[in-house]
Amino acid sequence: MLKGIGVSVAMAAVLVMTFGAPASATHGGPHPTFRLETDHFQCLSSNRVQNVGRNNGEVPTWGPTAPTQALAAGGGCVQYENLLSNADTYTSPWDLAFQGTFTGNLKALTFEIYLANGPSVSIGEGTANATLLIDGEAVHTATQTAFTPEPAGDIKKIVFSYTKLETRFGLEDGDGTIEREIGISWGSFNEQQNLFAWGATDAPSKVVFNPATTPGMKFPVN
Repeated sequence: MLKGIGVSVAMAAVLVMTFGAPASATHGGPHPTFRLETDHFQCLSSNRVQNVGRNNGEVPTWGPTAPTQALAAGGGCVQYENLLSNADTYTSPWDLAFQGTFTGNLKALTFEIYLANGPSVSIGEGTANATLLIDGEAVHTATQTAFTPEPAGDIKKIVFSYTKLETRFGLEDGDGTIEREIGISWGSFNEQQNLFAWGATDAPSKVVFNPATTPGMKFPVN
């Protein structure tokens, strides 16, 4: 009888060595994945000048639906942005702002925002304050940051990325299930007057969550 028990124990040891220990014994903490998601900024209403909605306390959000019309064909919307305030909140109608949600693990995000000043207007280097807010907390503020708009067809765009977000927030197994409110506030800090545009095929302003690469200006969140 004892001999049989010894054989069984030996066989069990061989099986563990061959197939590994149970998953619970080797898990070693969460194994996160980072889902790629692209969302386009949405217009507040049929009023194409978004400052009207911003004066009423509204903030544009984002969603998966891509624009289908060009600006000249009546698509999209615009917001005039000037120097009247530079806040790290969404409250000023004169600062560009967007807010929405993202569910899951997050390590980086990229904002791509189009300028619609017109092809005849020279938009050179400017200076701005850019604040990233998560769940209402300003987690990063880039103060008086120089930026140079990139060519984008007949208009231009500003591209900037936030990185190292995984060091700020806990990670979960897989894609994760925690939903966070995320927002950006952008305010010019010099004499440049900007007209931002989104919701149009020629101004497809958007946010990309967990991009494979992080283009444009990079702001690490520590």
